Amino acid sequence: MSFRLETPRFIIREITENDAQAMFDMNNDPEVIRYTGDPPFESLEATSAFLASYYSRQKPGTGRWGIEERTTRQMIGWTGIKFEEESGLYDIGYRLPRMHWGKGIATETSAACVRYAFDALNVDKLVGRVMHDNKASIRVLEKLGLVYEGEDACKHHPAQLYAMDRQRFASVYR
Repeated sequence: MSFRLETPRFIIREITENDAQAMFDMNNDPEVIRYTGDPPFESLEATSAFLASYYSRQKPGTGRWGIEERTTRQMIGWTGIKFEEESGLYDIGYRLPRMHWGKGIATETSAACVRYAFDALNVDKLVGRVMHDNKASIRVLEKLGLVYEGEDACKHHPAQLYAMDRQRFASVYR
């Protein structure tokens, strides 16, 4: 593994096949995937196979990365910057199991990803899509400094588009 970011409480790193059980459990909780548009994984084996080839399908330096607790070294969710071929945009995303909701984890780890996107990837614009009823994720995007830009779709579901350009990044993160 070559990718690594750190925050005070977490290590952000590539997800591996060793994380299959955590990913399977998280994505098979209907509440966790309620606003994602993603189906649950079919099996632990399917999860492992997905993870084995995940980064080969991503633009180098991008993807969804595991959030590992510093103290336990357990992978507890993911965050990251994904490049969207169709739109040419970089999208920020995050997902955590319910037991970790409301602890500031998505905000802390995703803020590190925002810095990475602008400083290392040199993006001009970062977006985040969120379904209308997902108030917690809307709040995370706002805490990160993204601002509402308009209506959009998230995997064919009505959604809101939040965005940050380089100028806004400089004013929020410097």
